[in-house]
Amino acid sequence: MATRVCFSTANTLSYPQGGHLWVFINWALGFRACGCDVYWLDVVPPDTQPEELRSAVQYLQESLKPFGLDGSILVDYLSDQGIGQNISTASDVDGFDLLFDLRYNLPEHLRKRAKRSALLDIDPGQLQVALSGGGYPDPEHDLFFTIGSAGTPMARFPDAGKTWIHTHPCVHLPEWPVCHAPSNAAWTTVSHWWGKWMVDEAGEAFSDGKRDGFMPLMDIPSVVSAPFKLALDETSERQRIEDHGFKVVDAHEVTATPLGYRAFIQGSLGEFSAAKPSYVKLRTAWISDRTI
Repeated sequence: MATRVCFSTANTLSYPQGGHLWVFINWALGFRACGCDVYWLDVVPPDTQPEELRSAVQYLQESLKPFGLDGSILVDYLSDQGIGQNISTASDVDGFDLLFDLRYNLPEHLRKRAKRSALLDIDPGQLQVALSGGGYPDPEHDLFFTIGSAGTPMARFPDAGKTWIHTHPCVHLPEWPVCHAPSNAAWTTVSHWWGKWMVDEAGEAFSDGKRDGFMPLMDIPSVVSAPFKLALDETSERQRIEDHGFKVVDAHEVTATPLGYRAFIQGSLGEFSAAKPSYVKLRTAWISDRTI
């Protein structure tokens, strides 16, 4: 019998943008390629309206259909008061061999319904700071994985009392074949422009947006002949960004579906981006699946 993996995702019903979904699609397809039966779990607030939920599930199913993941979606409530109120669209949440959690705040009653569980940290530094400060409940998993430097001497952030096992971001290569970029291809990235505030190891607050990371790089297009294209959710500073030589396109249009997002990446010459300040200040060793 194949190993049954319950794959706990984050906000794929409330924010089903292609780039966001690909983080989870790559891992889900990777587990499936290893012979596992994979089920896609997301949770919603208890006050979510039925019609809103049906619409969100239908949209997610359409997005996952090209990858054969649309028939294995599970939905439950983001509350430990929701026991026994499972609203799954596939099978029940019970009886899984492994719960693989990328959510950070999964309700405990769901974690306990799998034989073993592991958490994957894809936000190194930010996650550990949040855990240490009580921003997330203490996750009582069997194993903890990170794509960054958590728990190593180079990290300038706490380990949150966990033993972290390093792993690389997952890219399911059969879905990402080598593609030759067109002659007019641009260096691109996809990102939110504005960010939240963070605190460094000295307790000093700093702005942690892509905008801040890009500031030292804004003159690059003026000294390099190659074109640059930024897919952003930004409107208020679009003209200022384009005055520096970047072309700006709407990130939500470019990444409306996983297939659209993949086409945008495949039509690029390569990625040109900046790390968020927190990833640099905290020495997290973060890298994204898109960059890979």
